[in-house]
Amino acid sequence: MKKITFFIASLLMTISSIHAQLYTVPSCSTLGSTTYGPMYSTSSANSTNRTAVIYPSSQLGTISGQVINGMYFNRSTTGVSMAGTPNFKIYIKETTAVDFGAGALDWATATTGTTLVYDSNPAAIVGSDAGWKLFPLATNFTYSGTQNLAVFFEYTNATASSALSWFYEYISPCVNTGNSNTTKYSNNTTGILPTSLASSDFRRPFIGFDFVVSCNAPQSVSVANITINSANVSWVAPTILPSNGYEYYLSTSNTAPLPATVATGVVATGTSLALTSLTSNTNYYVWVRSVCDAGDKSIWKAASPFKTLCETVTDFVQNFDSSPTGAGNLPDCWSKAGTSANVYTTTGGVAPGSAPNRLYMNISATTTVFAILPPVSNLQANTHRLKFKAYATAVNKTLNVGYFTNPTDVATFVSLQQFAMPSTAASTAQEFTLIPTTIPVGISQLVFTIPSGSATTIYVDDVKWELNSSCIEPSQLSASQITNTGAQLGWVNGGPETVWEIQYGLANFQLGTGTILPNVTTNPYLLTGLLPNTNYQFYVRGVCTGPINSSWAGPFTFKTQCDDVTAYTENFDSYGTGTNVLPDCWSRGGTSTSTYITTGGV
Repeated sequence: MKKITFFIASLLMTISSIHAQLYTVPSCSTLGSTTYGPMYSTSSANSTNRTAVIYPSSQLGTISGQVINGMYFNRSTTGVSMAGTPNFKIYIKETTAVDFGAGALDWATATTGTTLVYDSNPAAIVGSDAGWKLFPLATNFTYSGTQNLAVFFEYTNATASSALSWFYEYISPCVNTGNSNTTKYSNNTTGILPTSLASSDFRRPFIGFDFVVSCNAPQSVSVANITINSANVSWVAPTILPSNGYEYYLSTSNTAPLPATVATGVVATGTSLALTSLTSNTNYYVWVRSVCDAGDKSIWKAASPFKTLCETVTDFVQNFDSSPTGAGNLPDCWSKAGTSANVYTTTGGVAPGSAPNRLYMNISATTTVFAILPPVSNLQANTHRLKFKAYATAVNKTLNVGYFTNPTDVATFVSLQQFAMPSTAASTAQEFTLIPTTIPVGISQLVFTIPSGSATTIYVDDVKWELNSSCIEPSQLSASQITNTGAQLGWVNGGPETVWEIQYGLANFQLGTGTILPNVTTNPYLLTGLLPNTNYQFYVRGVCTGPINSSWAGPFTFKTQCDDVTAYTENFDSYGTGTNVLPDCWSRGGTSTSTYITTGGV
């Protein structure tokens, strides 16, 4: 029979058994310690420990209903061995408890009903090198999968040995860092096994399991040729081919399928499949498994997550205000290249750029950065223009706008125009316009980059791909006389126009998906029929003679008032804390930063 190996960790290894399979659950940590491992092996004589850990069933779905015949732990130190004749024991039982409680854990009570699955000298298995160490069980254990798994470790060594560290988990979401009672332990160098475990923590050893199955899983599942609605998945067949091909499971949720999960489809022959009819700009997750004799199936093997490409649009507006901020974050349909860690959405804004967010681009003397704009369908039409606001943190800096002839090769960047940046000495950003021409057919995306040289940071905001109209767009949008169901919208005319169009919707709606009010002839305009206590945005554009429309100006964000109530209760507990936080429908005046939600209670 062949074995599947299941690990609660992200580190991979090659199992010595030719029939072993490797299954991993993502781990969040890479630290080792003598304190939180299964064995308290130190350089002192009489090293002793007892440790109790609860592993939740939500992380053990792959071994549900399986017969466990081996366990693994991951040693982090190398080059030293255990001395003397240590003894190591492992006990297992299923439990409905999620933790051991706040008090000290009585060992005798806690281990009642357990199965002693390992009781031997561990020195030969531990060896002298780092890596996963397999402990074959003297007694197999069938795990139902319906409860959590409590694992108990006991170690003694009368001889002074060596300090051996083991990898342990300590970061959310791999462990619940808010519950320090999922692990209980007591380590000492007295040689006396503790009867009560007084120390508590959420940290726990990396652990793995072997169990008996009849079928090897496919290997190296990968995804390539991703488009707006399709992708190709391929994998490496196991040494012994499955009798009945493969099954795959496709999802937009990163929840690994359990053994009983119904497959999305079947691949009868070959080691690839074409996914079609996917949704554009969507995250997907795919798993593949072997289908063997008599309906037996291997474990699911995951590919790296992938995201379908964005569909091309005719115009867009991006002010970065609805994009998450911080390293790695960009708005949907934006991407980056070069030193990608130096391109992301950050907070802040310098007039005339719009707060609260903007695009951050930074280079040093040895780095390059590229911010890739969303794809458009009319880049060669000579009917549209690019507008953006930007400034640099140093003088005599430029922002380069161009395109890639090969989107996968930054060396193919072609410059269209370099724009001299104002610096922070002027305390202002500046708006720039590019009307691209002579762009080759097949190119759909413009690119921002900073020419290499001395270090600098450039901030970009309010990026628009819009109709290059002679009709000038309005400016200085505003909302006043806001009530619970309406607001008076205003703007400054771009020219002599007397007719406008307004587009509005809930905050952060995409331009083109909002409600359009045509033939507006009053400025300001009273907008009604809104929901109370709700954030809205609106855009406005002028309709000039012809008729010719200007580009959309905006967005401008406002929030409607709350409805009146006859009674209410507020304990402030369902909100965050800090100087900018108040409950919905509360406001402040005077020294406003002196009124906010904070912690505590009397």
